[in-house]
Amino acid sequence: MKQLVRQAMEEGTVGLASSLIYAPAFYAKTDELIELAKVAAEYDGLYISHLRSEGDKFMKAINEMITISRETGIRSSVHG
Repeated sequence: MKQLVRQAMEEGTVGLASSLIYAPAFYAKTDELIELAKVAAEYDGLYISHLRSEGDKFMKAINEMITISRETGIRSSVHG
């Protein structure tokens, strides 16, 4: 999967996007997202996410995105 991200970035992709609020994407683990974001960050890519929750677990979801951004150095944005 990391190779697919690398290839996409080399072909001009803006970054990495996740739709964690939707199936089957909500099965993705944070550490998996971190590994993919590391590759996109090498190309100064963005991480754009539909968060896992927009309800009572909103802060936990925001913290996950912040963790991904901090651990990889990738710029991130919430897609709403």
